[in-house]
Amino acid sequence: MREAGERTASTYLAGFVAGLSMDGLSPRVVHEAKRCLIDTIGAALAGTRTEEVTRLLAAVNSNPRPAADRRFPTSYSMEVPANRGIL
Repeated sequence: MREAGERTASTYLAGFVAGLSMDGLSPRVVHEAKRCLIDTIGAALAGTRTEEVTRLLAAVNSNPRPAADRRFPTSYSMEVPANRGIL
């Protein structure tokens, strides 16, 4: 068990990131961070077409919710309208 006030790796990392400034990063680091972000977004988008996600969306969309719980959309889709780009 941790003692009160003891920092975990995640709290240390969060504090480090929160204290970062773009001015303190080299252009190479910024470039690589952008590449990693674009790669992550691409992988997430590719994953929306998998059988598992298709089955999950079908299950979510087939389970009606009471009207009181409709704060969020009542159906979900991974389709992007033809007239709108992602970026």
